[in-house]
Amino acid sequence: MQFGFPKKQIRNHELLTLTEDLKNQLNRLKVNCANRPYSLEYLKTTASKSYEQLHLKFPFIHYRQPSVKPSVFSTIGNYMGFLGYYNPFTGESQINRACPSFLQPFVACHEVAHQIGYASESEANFIGFIASVHSDIPDVQYSAYLHMYLYASGKLRWMDTASAKRIYKELTPAVQKDIRLYKAYLLRYQNPIQDGSDVLYDFYLKQNLQKKGLESYGEVVEWLLAYKAKYGSL
Repeated sequence: MQFGFPKKQIRNHELLTLTEDLKNQLNRLKVNCANRPYSLEYLKTTASKSYEQLHLKFPFIHYRQPSVKPSVFSTIGNYMGFLGYYNPFTGESQINRACPSFLQPFVACHEVAHQIGYASESEANFIGFIASVHSDIPDVQYSAYLHMYLYASGKLRWMDTASAKRIYKELTPAVQKDIRLYKAYLLRYQNPIQDGSDVLYDFYLKQNLQKKGLESYGEVVEWLLAYKAKYGSL
């Protein structure tokens, strides 16, 4: 990417610190979130403004033609496990409006990242994240930090299960509730072909130059560590 730094190799102590930082941001932001469903216009407007703010810091990032629409495949998407997608034929960002509302502001920013040219899922996650946290709206920031916390915490569980569990317990009850709601949403749409769906989507990503398939989403943690090392914070 144009940021001038490579992805950072994950080291246990740095991942632990990153997960702690994300936890603290979630606890700080949640108290100021509106906790309500968001209109499509709200998602489009907040995504656009987030990218406008990001452009001031990183001029090479441009979002000139805002286009965020609801996915016509939301029900199917629930069962296949996707929250949004970029339609390459229409050039539009599509959001699964059936997923929990607190996830949707970041989903919009993630799909916009695809729209402006970041094809890799890890890069789209990273660009979507830094766009979201440049927003001045707590709901948008919270949505992004929650997604990144789930990625970082998931990796931390592999390296240090005890620390991952401890950090989860230090989340406020309101944040823990959102995570439980997301898990319940995923379980609600679990089905006998879920594993097959993952395999098919993994194949789709690899066919579209995402050589690591579904694993490419979680690589955003390496970009976060690199960004934090260069700029000192997220």
